Amino acid sequence: MISRSRNGCFNCKRRKRRCDETRPHCHACIARNVECEGYQRPVRWVNGVASRGHLAAAPMGSPYSEARSVGLSALPVTAARLPMPARIDVLGSTSGNDVVLSAQEDEERLLFRKFLEDGIQRVCNAQIGQQLVLFFKDISRRSRTLVMVLAALQLLLDNGPDVSSLAFIDRAIGAFRSELSELRYPGSIDLLSCGLFTCTICILQAQPFTQYLRPLTEIHNLTEGFDKIDPELASNPISWHLVEVLSVMDLPPFVVGRRSPSLGLWKRIRGRIPHDNHTAHSDVEIVSGMPKDLLDIFADIMDFRDETIIARFWNWRCSLADPIQTHRCNSWRYAGILDLRRRRALSAMQHPNDHTSDKHFADPQEPRSETVLTGLLSSLEAFCQGCEAAGYDKQIFLNHGLLYPIMLASLEVKMLDANPSWRQLLDNAKEKISHRLQIDSAKPLFDLLDEAATGHHDLFDIETVAYNRGIEIALF
Repeated sequence: MISRSRNGCFNCKRRKRRCDETRPHCHACIARNVECEGYQRPVRWVNGVASRGHLAAAPMGSPYSEARSVGLSALPVTAARLPMPARIDVLGSTSGNDVVLSAQEDEERLLFRKFLEDGIQRVCNAQIGQQLVLFFKDISRRSRTLVMVLAALQLLLDNGPDVSSLAFIDRAIGAFRSELSELRYPGSIDLLSCGLFTCTICILQAQPFTQYLRPLTEIHNLTEGFDKIDPELASNPISWHLVEVLSVMDLPPFVVGRRSPSLGLWKRIRGRIPHDNHTAHSDVEIVSGMPKDLLDIFADIMDFRDETIIARFWNWRCSLADPIQTHRCNSWRYAGILDLRRRRALSAMQHPNDHTSDKHFADPQEPRSETVLTGLLSSLEAFCQGCEAAGYDKQIFLNHGLLYPIMLASLEVKMLDANPSWRQLLDNAKEKISHRLQIDSAKPLFDLLDEAATGHHDLFDIETVAYNRGIEIALF
């Protein structure tokens, strides 16, 4: 076996690939259609001064600077104008490899560790096991980009979108997009991890994120048969968790103002679960915190002419042992019924000459909307009270996990206007979420819901309004 080069081009060393050291450009980079960065040290900024250290005549261009400028387009304009903090480098050599120790990297490592101790639970709606934490620690040993992304995410959770966090986000998204654009072969689990957390950063700012789902799907061959998927991805239970997270992000009901169309990933992966992957059959998906058999129903919700979907929601029963989580799951299934009916009504309003679905609006076998809404509100109230009574261990779930049922209940403007006490229950739930989130990531959604309430719009097309305003809101 050929040993890995210690003196290869900078691109191969950064990617930890073997390099044939051909000059002026190595064959490994040429084969991957990637611009070779050469073998001499690029310019670094040390205390605000450009320096190449002991290596003169290094090329002036730096592909990372190009990748960084690409990353700016995914951020708000304010982030693109932020000054970058000065980099303090101490350059040395260990076994032929450059070791870069900087204040920035030290801070990133501290934030990375803090995220694994605390932040990861704040972006998930199910209890995170130690196995997943160790999994990301292992990836961080070979992926600087993951450290950058998780550090930026933790700083955003701590400080909100201030100057320092937006600067970290700029660097992290630039590094991720650089890796994504360079790959021309099946991607690694490292890249998928970076991509999912990059999406999370965008979600917390109500910035578009669905544009990343297709390249992450294609680069990991998730649209193909399992014989073409990386074995590590298909057989490793922890890796498969990440595939499920990607698929939940793609589910149509859970993104308001979607910029890129759904790829139908959830239904595809649920039909192709590897037989030896027992975790793939387990009950709960970690980001939404929902049982997977309930998500199976949500995956069919866009086919709103299907007469069986409401019955499937109505008859579904939660198998979780925790009664508090059962209340939350019930609020979601009730919300699914209201969501389906709202989509039918909007479709009828937008296509008045289409009479093929008229029967759906007066089916005597379906539960009345008032009954469904009261069930949803009762479940929300029981869940919130149960979390508060149980203490911190349950209060961690008072976050994004309630946004979907709250949105669907809030859009029932006519019934809420007729029952002020119902609206008060919703306002109480929204207040609890805002208090727990610390970063006001739910504000864009709540602003739209307030607009629907003040305008008394019983068929407020929230998806179109969000799309026209250039925001994407995740409800998981």
